[in-house]
Amino acid sequence: MAKLNWKSITIGTFLLIIVTVGYIYWQNNTIVVSKYEYKNQQVPSQFTGFTIMQLSDLHNHDFGDNGRQLITKVRENQPDIIVFTGDLIDAYRTKMDVAFTIVDQLRDIAPMYYVVGNHEARITNYPEFESGLRARGVHVLRNELAWITEEGAKFALVGLDDPDFFETWRTDEKKTMKEVLTSLQLQAEDALQILLAHRPEYLEFYAEQQVPLVLSGHAHGGQIRVPFTEGLFAPGQGLFPTLTSGVHQQGETSLIISRGLGNSAFPIRVQNQPEIVIVTLASE
Repeated sequence: MAKLNWKSITIGTFLLIIVTVGYIYWQNNTIVVSKYEYKNQQVPSQFTGFTIMQLSDLHNHDFGDNGRQLITKVRENQPDIIVFTGDLIDAYRTKMDVAFTIVDQLRDIAPMYYVVGNHEARITNYPEFESGLRARGVHVLRNELAWITEEGAKFALVGLDDPDFFETWRTDEKKTMKEVLTSLQLQAEDALQILLAHRPEYLEFYAEQQVPLVLSGHAHGGQIRVPFTEGLFAPGQGLFPTLTSGVHQQGETSLIISRGLGNSAFPIRVQNQPEIVIVTLASE
């Protein structure tokens, strides 16, 4: 019987570890850009070609060198507006300075709009974070509507708080998500509504409200993506989720889900690189 060559086994194991660690680092730190076109008769012709860049679920990830890779990707794609769909910070290791450093560099590229995620709802000093964003020129949409205008035309950018905010940071009115969204939609009247809402698992609710387009994140792409699945796990959806990435349609509602940029409690992505989403509007 041939003797085991322990030296070869040790070297092979060491090389395998190096390759695995390198692959995981690459998967978690190399940003990809996904581009979608949204075509609808409600899109004014003046907005054909208008680009919305979605950044979601940063979770304090700075990508090294003060976010250089992220900032470079944003500049290369020259968005008309930038929207953040929640979890800019992480409740388990809150580092406001990381988010502020990113925002400081983005504000000269395009106007920024932000809605809260569940991690913002968990931190006791959230008001301080919100004040810091506003001071840096970010339009914080706390159950609010912002008009985006172009050559006399406009559409409504609607910001809806994460459900956790309705439990931990509720206002005196004690309104439900449905009441809040309905009120915002009435304000939008007949204009195109683009909803920024952190959670994709509420697709049925968005469809019931007849929202034309929703941008969300939260699901982290299902963390580990294997063939024929939307990933193995997503918060709010559990094992083998169905809403973690790309475009999903229900009725007249289109939902675009970002896989996000960072990680939280589970720190590893597989076949699921950090993602920037760009949505280009087109009139039918």
